[in-house]
Parts: sequence; structure tokens; C-alpha cells
Amino acid sequence: LDDRVTLVINSGRGIGAKVVVNYTHSEALTLNVVTNIKELGSDAVAPRADVRNVAKTTKLMDEAVARF
Repeated sequence: LDDRVTLVINSGRGIGAKVVVNYTHSEALTLNVVTNIKELGSDAVAPRADVRNVAKTTKLMDEAVARF
């Protein structure tokens, strides 16, 4: 997964590489996933967006591209 970014939607478990974890319900669980990913030496962020909304999804993707 070198030089790859993954967008994870509504995930409660951690995976590696550079990760954008989107959430709609549990901020605490999501931030735990981000912490675990960072502890493993990768990078992660957790912006919140309702992916049913095109404008919010576009903003989420723009933030991911800008970050990674």
C-alpha cells in the first residue's frame, strides 16, 4: 500500500497505510481507529461527512487529497 490513501466509511476497525476514516455515529470509536493507525506508524484523519450528500462527500474527498 505504499503511496496509497484509503477512504474508510463507517469502519470500526483499523487498517494500515494512509487512511481517511469517515464516520457518522461513533466519534470515540473512530478516533480510536485513527490512534491505532498512527501508533502503527501510518497516518490517518477522521473527518465527518454524510456520504449520501454529494456536496459533503466532495468536501471529504477534497480534504483527503489536500492532506495526503
